[in-house]
Order: sequence, then structure tokens, then C-alpha cells
Amino acid sequence: MKQPTQGQIKEFWEWCGVKYKPDHDVFRVTLPDGESYNFGHNWVMDEIEPPIDLNNLFKYAVPFLLEKHTIVETYSFKQENGLYYSETEVWDGDERQLKGKLVSKAFAQDFSLEKVNALALFWALWQIKEAK
Repeated sequence: MKQPTQGQIKEFWEWCGVKYKPDHDVFRVTLPDGESYNFGHNWVMDEIEPPIDLNNLFKYAVPFLLEKHTIVETYSFKQENGLYYSETEVWDGDERQLKGKLVSKAFAQDFSLEKVNALALFWALWQIKEAK
């Protein structure tokens, strides 16, 4: 899968509860855990933080997702050609079975293992966001 655009990244973090609001001559970004960052008046909204990486996805997006869904499952492996392959699935279960209904599935390929895992997770979560 391809890299998300800056617009998609902004939309995704807002869906996860990241709030952007002007505070006089600075922009303040408040993350779901209450952590805030201030940016000067010439900060451009297209230059969004936090970046899409595994640390931020598991800190902010996955807890938000697990409020509504049961399992986030990711696996990855290195292919013979040197590319890493990663696939993420999101499942809803019930008291009888942990994996009940497949909600979302996405995969990515790249030469960076961390990047490919983050992209597969991002796109699986993006599908859920778009389905709402």
C-alpha cells in the first residue's frame, strides 16, 4: 500500500481524538491522553504531528479502536526479494469465540520492517474509519 497523504493523516488523527485548535498566535495539538504540543503561528496544518509510526499508532489509535473491536492482529515476514510483507486484521468477537467477524484487513510491502507494519496497521484502521 502507498503512503497516506498529509490530509489523510490529519483526518485519521482527528478521528482518533487528536484535537487541533488555535490558541492566540499558536496552534495547540492535544492528544487523547491529554498531552499537548504548541506550534508557532507559522506552523502549517499540513505538516502534521504525530507521524504515522508504530509508537504513535499503539499509543493513540489502537486503544481508541479496542473500545469498539476485540482484536488487532498483525503478522509480518521478509520475502526472498528483500521486501517485508505485513498484514493487519481487525476482528470482532463474542463470549463464545475470540475471532468472530473480520472487520478490516490491510497489507503493505516495503524494505523497512517498522514502516511496513505501521502502514498495514494504518490502512486497516483507515478502512474502519471510512466504513463509519
